[in-house]
Amino acid sequence: MKRGILRTGCIALALLLGIPLLYVLCMLAGAAIKVNGDYQPPAEGITLYLRHNGIHTDLVLPVVTPQIDWRREFPAVDFAAPLKPANPPFRLRLAAEIAPDRNPAATHVSIGWGDAGFYFDTPRWSDLTATTALKAISGTGSSVVHVEYLPAPTALPSLRKLVVSPAVYQRLIAHLQGAFARDAGGARIAYAGHGYTVHDTFYAAQGHFSPWRTCNEWVREALAAAGVRVPAWAPLPYAMF
Repeated sequence: MKRGILRTGCIALALLLGIPLLYVLCMLAGAAIKVNGDYQPPAEGITLYLRHNGIHTDLVLPVVTPQIDWRREFPAVDFAAPLKPANPPFRLRLAAEIAPDRNPAATHVSIGWGDAGFYFDTPRWSDLTATTALKAISGTGSSVVHVEYLPAPTALPSLRKLVVSPAVYQRLIAHLQGAFARDAGGARIAYAGHGYTVHDTFYAAQGHFSPWRTCNEWVREALAAAGVRVPAWAPLPYAMF
């Protein structure tokens, strides 16, 4: 009897230690293996950025290019006064009295993806609870796309600059357009008022967050679909930075 209990305990301990170790090994392998290995960035083109805060990654795109005007995609009607306080360390300030899609200082827009409950219930990292985290990694929650208007990015360690051709950017746009859940009429479903500031908002999205498909992996998938050279798997930001 005691031997059986001991054996069960050893198996449980091995699983407890083995699963995280396997996850880390998969991350290292995913970072080492590249997709679109023959991709060559152009000398000139459209400048994009990757932005991270140590855990989460966003795409930062110019508001207006010949390929798309994001102001038409994300109009002011989809934004509203936030229901929650801003997260000061990572929010760039714009004039609150000007609609975000008409603010001349808003030259860029960031687009990210993640678990709806995590986004809505964790405006600050100090608000994170075990319940929110466990639900997010369970893969059962709904997801959202987070959109934020920004001023021109400045050189920071948390930014990575990418220059892509118009054709690559067009493929990236097409992939991002497919990330949104839509109503019966084909319109995006906005959660106005759930943003952290008056310059950001959320939209219902396709898919579910999980340890295998994280916010960072979602960005990697988008770049891979566009043809950019990226790691084979990137659940955390480091592989792309």
